[in-house]
Amino acid sequence: MARIKAGCVQLALLGLLLALAACGKMVTVNSYLDPARAQGLFPGASFALVPQSREPNPLLEREVGDKLGLVLTNSMYRLAPPQTAEYLLTYSYGASSSQGTEMRAIREPGRKVNVVTTDKDGRKSTTVVEEEGRTHYVPQLVTSHAYSLRLVVYLNQAQGQIRRDLAVWSADISTSERQEGYAGAGDLRDALNYLIVGGVSVLGQSSGQPVSFMVEDDDPRLALIRRR
Repeated sequence: MARIKAGCVQLALLGLLLALAACGKMVTVNSYLDPARAQGLFPGASFALVPQSREPNPLLEREVGDKLGLVLTNSMYRLAPPQTAEYLLTYSYGASSSQGTEMRAIREPGRKVNVVTTDKDGRKSTTVVEEEGRTHYVPQLVTSHAYSLRLVVYLNQAQGQIRRDLAVWSADISTSERQEGYAGAGDLRDALNYLIVGGVSVLGQSSGQPVSFMVEDDDPRLALIRRR
């Protein structure tokens, strides 16, 4: 029985270590749904992808659209031309960087000090005193990067034309990262991979409020679109 219990403890510790070792990006999603228009918004539905970036980069738009299409079809949705698709899916993305100063804690360990004392008879004695460690703070330059992706689904009842009154579902997906010191622009292309996977994961759902979850590095959908 003792061996069985020990084995269970070892397995539990191994599972905990594996969970702690899991890497990825935390994404935050705020999604909205019009239930009256969403009856057909389930796997098998067809989409036409429409870029909507304010500052378009044609090649990046095409890349993002291709990756969105791959994740959609991998999730059992279909792609179709704008004239025949059941839904139009628009996408736009953005990135920003900022620098600021944070106070960084530096911990100095305690040390042992020899204290010599002399009694009234002139005899000396040495006592070892252990001083406590201390923490002090120094300013540290930090660069923060923020990335966002917006997805909006519309009923396609106007031959490929977007009509705001036909919006069915929308989601704002975001992630961020910070680096110590000064850093230039972050890696938008890599961040978009996580945002795309996070956005399609909640397609057709209403979050009610912003929710955060981890898109792990070993997600097969990431491997699918990183090959492009």
